[in-house]
Amino acid sequence: MARYVSRFCRVMGQHTYDRLSMAPNKYSRRHIGYIHSTRCPTRRHISHRAGAGAIELKTTQSCLMGHAIPITRLLSTSGAPHGPSSQRKMSKLAQYLDNIEPLPLWDHKQELGKKMEYGSQNDSGYWVNGNTGLQSGFKLKEELAASNAFTVPEIMEFAAKKYKGKPCYATRELLKREKIKEGENTFEKLEQGEYIWTSYEDVQKQVLQVSEGMKKLGFGIGDRVAILSETQADWYIGALGSLRQGIVIVTVYTTLSDSGLIHAIKDSDIKTVFTSHDIFPRLIKVIPECSDIERIIVMEDQLEGIGEKTGLPNSVQVMSMNELKKMGEGVKAEPSVPKPDDLAIIMYTSGSTGNPKGVEITHKNIMCAVTGYLIRADFGEDARYLSFLPLAHVMELSTEAALMAMGVGICYSSPMTLSNNSPKVKKVHLEMLELHVPQS
Repeated sequence: MARYVSRFCRVMGQHTYDRLSMAPNKYSRRHIGYIHSTRCPTRRHISHRAGAGAIELKTTQSCLMGHAIPITRLLSTSGAPHGPSSQRKMSKLAQYLDNIEPLPLWDHKQELGKKMEYGSQNDSGYWVNGNTGLQSGFKLKEELAASNAFTVPEIMEFAAKKYKGKPCYATRELLKREKIKEGENTFEKLEQGEYIWTSYEDVQKQVLQVSEGMKKLGFGIGDRVAILSETQADWYIGALGSLRQGIVIVTVYTTLSDSGLIHAIKDSDIKTVFTSHDIFPRLIKVIPECSDIERIIVMEDQLEGIGEKTGLPNSVQVMSMNELKKMGEGVKAEPSVPKPDDLAIIMYTSGSTGNPKGVEITHKNIMCAVTGYLIRADFGEDARYLSFLPLAHVMELSTEAALMAMGVGICYSSPMTLSNNSPKVKKVHLEMLELHVPQS
């Protein structure tokens, strides 16, 4: 086992180790083996859960990038911590570790180690009291502070000034929408073109337009609007524009049941909802149960605009996202800039254990997540990020805020259109292609 651990340490960039010790943990049925390294400020352990049929490798102290490698469902047999069964498991784990090189992710982290601070070693040999992280991230964090960027919309303002004409958001051109009938079922297929980019400066212009448009509609600090839409560029633009006026965003999963959706809207006292072309018909369906809704702002489809309004009560005003942006064109009124401790988002859960619950998140909460990203990741301005996870989840929302601070380009997609083989993407056959012969 020591031979394999030594090899494992080499792969991780730790060329020496002190010892491998196995000791029982009195708080749980678990036996832990520690790998102590003298070359790297990190401490890892191998834990064997007796009876759980799994072995994990985790980080227990400061690690280069603060991550762990979970090894789950590796073994199907169970047994006591000691004895032949346990020895077989540890042997299989050793074989697994022996096959993990070259492990390029960790090689990359080791290269980044030269740019990082580790703190200092105490008398016990552990590394403590350090700003562990990438120096480029700390520098960017200082730039944000110097620019007084302490809220989510101020990140976008900072990014627009720093990255200007660099690519910010990209959306694929929609060429054709087609209904295909297979038996009794009808499926929608999309024919898509290339990604069309919008620069950081232009995205910020749209954010300002939405912000001033919302102000013209009478919104201000503490008012609430809901966003019920799939992940797309206008989702974030609408959120940033609203947040800039101190408006609280209420995020709702599109996967909620009708009853869950109705509960979230009524529970948060929503009167205005941002939605998409695809979700608009569903929102119309629940309007009778949500009589407080007065206005719906629809993010247009590239081909069909806002879509059909059949069944919508006359008392509900409908406008497109482009109409909202036009309302704010040329207006230069001062924004109602929120404070870091102000409420930014009420994020409703997925409702897996009952009715969805609203979680209050401040601007400071999101900024803490953003700065955590900055000192742990170094993508560079030329990197591209594929966004398809729900922005109604705090992970995706804060991730994209951090990426904007880094100047990363964000390409928007969906789980149904990720590749040419995705369910909603129309397959292109050879007989469908046109042959273009160059003129002599």
